[in-house]
Amino acid sequence: MARPRTRRINLARKTPGFRVGKTRGASGAVMNNLMVPRAAGGGAPVIYEANTANPNGVDQYFGAGNPAELQITGNISVFMRVKADSVSSTDIIASKFSYSDSEKSWDLRQEGSKYKVFVSADGTNTTGVTSSTAPSISVYQDIGFVYNGSTLKLYINGTEEASTSYSSGLFESITGVVIGAYGGVNLGAFPYGGDVAMFRIWDRDLSTVEITERYNAGTPICYSSLSSGLKSGLVYSPRLCNFNGNSGDELVDQSTSGITTTNYNTTPFTGTGLDVECGGTPPVSDNYLFLPNITIY
Repeated sequence: MARPRTRRINLARKTPGFRVGKTRGASGAVMNNLMVPRAAGGGAPVIYEANTANPNGVDQYFGAGNPAELQITGNISVFMRVKADSVSSTDIIASKFSYSDSEKSWDLRQEGSKYKVFVSADGTNTTGVTSSTAPSISVYQDIGFVYNGSTLKLYINGTEEASTSYSSGLFESITGVVIGAYGGVNLGAFPYGGDVAMFRIWDRDLSTVEITERYNAGTPICYSSLSSGLKSGLVYSPRLCNFNGNSGDELVDQSTSGITTTNYNTTPFTGTGLDVECGGTPPVSDNYLFLPNITIY
């Protein structure tokens, strides 16, 4: 069989603005990282490997407080990516809920081998639904819920798993939103241990089409690449992860609300195995797309 013909091209000469930066991998081999001038309006999506938040299940979690944007009493959608350390206990994944003083609004939890979501109209009594899918300790799952004014729905990996009729709204709890535990007077109770990332709250119910779009076949989409439709009503969006050298803004609320997120007890960003899709304006440079580990011959 004849060998394929190859050509050597001086890309730096042929492509104005082209850059090649050499780095050494763990094995000592030299790899080339391409910095390609970005076309106006961005380009094709780029996939990055993320380092996600990894609360220890003991005393690490995140708090967003109780700003006006999160005092939602009507339709709501809450979604995030998670991977559990274990599935043997009750762990609160996200909540606006404290149980000792009847300040319950909603909570999304892992309870043994199931996911569950509960909502309350009066701060005391709750209505809930339970998943058929078990939490995973090996792969990330996309979990969340939608309340549309008449039905409470629980979603796993972009698919509705359970629902119940419910039309009583959400209690206006003074408890703040917490990711990874309960809040209010029960702050830190039932902490979640595992990896969490891409947390988002909408003050409206997402449609089935929008849920499929945001699930994106399993690869979360960074805020800058969301469609204008998915940005509509998005009131809180901390990525809770870093990728491609953007360490330092894991807690920044990407939505227009600008809500401050507090990292309790120095939760690290060491979780691995989650890819994030970004297009248009990658978070590395105003002028270049970064294509890592591409070898130039």
